[in-house]
Amino acid sequence: MKFVSNGPLRPTAAKVREALLEILKTRLPGCSFLDLYAGVGAVGLEAWEAGAARVVLVEKSSVALRVLRENVRSTGATAEVVPKDVVSALRGLAGQNFDIVFLDPPYGMREIPRALEHVEPVLAPEGIVVAEHHHKDPVPESVARLKRTRVQKYGETLLSFYS
Repeated sequence: MKFVSNGPLRPTAAKVREALLEILKTRLPGCSFLDLYAGVGAVGLEAWEAGAARVVLVEKSSVALRVLRENVRSTGATAEVVPKDVVSALRGLAGQNFDIVFLDPPYGMREIPRALEHVEPVLAPEGIVVAEHHHKDPVPESVARLKRTRVQKYGETLLSFYS
């Protein structure tokens, strides 16, 4: 897998990806996985390798998109790449049911509350949302019907789980 070495992109650390996939291992086989702020696709493509039946990767950065598409090709994943900002992509995906929605916006951008406000129309009835964020970035305890149910800490990174 290729990564972008400069710019604002910050790939999810390998130890965080491993921990996330371990937590989700019983949910991944056959699931629909939506990776928002996908970057170069590391999380979504690893979910596909772990058995996700459908993976959609949303990314708006042209630099990241070039590498993301190359990573999709090189892994042979049957992932769909959506080259839009998150809110536009979520509006376009409304009515589709994703079992797992992962979002990892750039740290410090305060994007998580805004993304959570728009994610419910794409979330399957028993689906979960996982937000990766810096421990100093504020995230809501709840948004609409989504409630934060779990928090895992890995160094300065937190994974907040909503259902």
